[in-house]
Amino acid sequence: LVRAVDSSDEEAAVMRAVFGLARGLKLPVLAEGVETDAELTFLRQEACDAIQGYLLGRPCPISDFAQHTSRKGGTPASRRLGTQELRLVKNSAA
Repeated sequence: LVRAVDSSDEEAAVMRAVFGLARGLKLPVLAEGVETDAELTFLRQEACDAIQGYLLGRPCPISDFAQHTSRKGGTPASRRLGTQELRLVKNSAA
């Protein structure tokens, strides 16, 4: 869970340690709770594998998501990230 990585040296150090551990174990890192552009910038600089959070979009029904992806220009998230690749992951707990 990403919190205050842009304003707290301690939080940033914890996140960097998590990235280092994951890389050492050859595991991908998913940052959850990304809510600000500053957090996104930090995660890009650290080469985070995947992100999710309100910065990219609020939770919505799959039908609403499908409508967003069919629009020309992509979704707000893809425009913010500068990519057209978004992955939809089914939550097995749902």
